[in-house]
Amino acid sequence: MSEDRLEKALHAMKEEPVDAATLEAARARVLNNLMGAAGVACAEFRLDFQPYLSGTLAGGRRVLMEDHLSRCNACRAALLELKEERRVIPMPQRSSSHWTRWGSLAAAAVIFLAVLYAARDTIDAMLAPGGPRATVMAAEGGVYRVPGEALAVGATIAERELVPVPGSEKCLARGQVADSDPD
Repeated sequence: MSEDRLEKALHAMKEEPVDAATLEAARARVLNNLMGAAGVACAEFRLDFQPYLSGTLAGGRRVLMEDHLSRCNACRAALLELKEERRVIPMPQRSSSHWTRWGSLAAAAVIFLAVLYAARDTIDAMLAPGGPRATVMAAEGGVYRVPGEALAVGATIAERELVPVPGSEKCLARGQVADSDPD
């Protein structure tokens, strides 16, 4: 309801006739508000643009000019136009999209994890401490290594060495502990 009233009021304002004198007075009022006191100072400094550019402006006045230029965008733009120099800063171009970048990072992570998974046994062997993995404490009957060598009580079993468990079809490997009860 209130939007309709606002639209009607805006339409009425657009259709209202305005004489040229009122329009010129409003334009001057807006210009004075925008220029303010700085407009007078800008007019003073604009007289010194040519000596400033040629390098003949006196020291104190040159310092004042540089101070004014550091604060006034309009005078900086006017000075650049006098120098016939316009600086155009190109917008940086994105080399690839956001998704492409994330996709390549995800692919690299997948490859890294696949290599890590494939090399897990090698990495485990490198990180494990060296030496024997198990010691024969007691055995009923004969305990043999897979090549056929008999093991006595106190013998050590190295990593990746296969030792059959008596009364079972299993082999001990990697330092597993055998259960002494066959059932």
